[in-house]
Amino acid sequence: MIKKLIPVVLGLVLAGVGFFVYTTFLSGGGPKETPVQAQAKAVKADATAKKKRMKEALEGPVVSLGDSFVVNLSDPGGLAFAKADVSLRVDATTPIEAAAEGSDTGPKLEEQTEIRDIVIDVLNSHSASELSTAEGREQAKQEIIKAINEKTRLTVVLEVFFPSFAIQQQPTT
Repeated sequence: MIKKLIPVVLGLVLAGVGFFVYTTFLSGGGPKETPVQAQAKAVKADATAKKKRMKEALEGPVVSLGDSFVVNLSDPGGLAFAKADVSLRVDATTPIEAAAEGSDTGPKLEEQTEIRDIVIDVLNSHSASELSTAEGREQAKQEIIKAINEKTRLTVVLEVFFPSFAIQQQPTT
């Protein structure tokens, strides 16, 4: 009985070793990286590089965010609005799209749509009385810098400028 079992066990062991050798060495190595894993790895690498860029703070160009922002402010009744032009000083390695030929709008940040949304959210969270003071506008600028640097993948903002800024409040009746 044992003499009949030895060839079966030996065959199973050889099959197992053969399978191991094939999958490890002959079939191109272990498991391949999936697209999701590759993307997660790239995002992590970008985040690490972005942290380094934020520490270095190599000043780059000032880029306008295009059209003026018209934003409802957080005043009761929704009776106050702000209109602002916003420009950002970015670091030297932030990707910028060249202006289209014949365009008078100038270069654009690659993440400009996302950045505009962030700026609207920050300005919308303030009241007219907060933004009517220099300290309030400075606080909003710092919040914009922090939010963009946290929520975007490629853009590093060093400074925010308001080339024009106006608040309109509707009289309450």
